[in-house]
Amino acid sequence: MYVGEASGPRIIRYGVGVSQVGDPFQLEVRYWDAYPFGQDGEGVIRELVGFIRHTAGYNVDLVPIVDGVELSASRFSGGAPGGGLTEAIAECRAAVFRRCTRIGAILRTVQVLGETELVDVGYQPIVLRESP
Repeated sequence: MYVGEASGPRIIRYGVGVSQVGDPFQLEVRYWDAYPFGQDGEGVIRELVGFIRHTAGYNVDLVPIVDGVELSASRFSGGAPGGGLTEAIAECRAAVFRRCTRIGAILRTVQVLGETELVDVGYQPIVLRESP
C-alpha cells in the first residue's frame, strides 16, 4: 500500500521506514481523547504521563487537553541515553489535577536532537462517577 504526502510531492510505501530529507522538522502529535470514566462519567485526572523514545536526547512540551481545553504546557528535556545504549524511553509527568470527562494530550518537540517518538500516554484517574 502507498500513501501520498499531504504537504509535498512524495509517495510513501506503507510499512517501510522513511528517512528525513532536508532540514530537521518539528514533531507535533495529538493523542486521541480517552474517556476513563465512560462517556458520561466524571472524575479527576491527577497526572498525565508521556512515554517518549529518543536516540540523542529530547526537548519537548507535553500539553494536557481536558474536556477539549488545552492546559499549560510542561517542558521536559534530557540527554542522550547512557551506558552505550542507542535509545531510551523517558517518562514525562505533567500535573493536571482537573475534574473532567475526557483527557487528551499534545506532544511537541521544542528542539530536534535526534529521533523522537511518542510511545504512549497514560494518566492517573480518580473516579467520581462512572457511566455504565
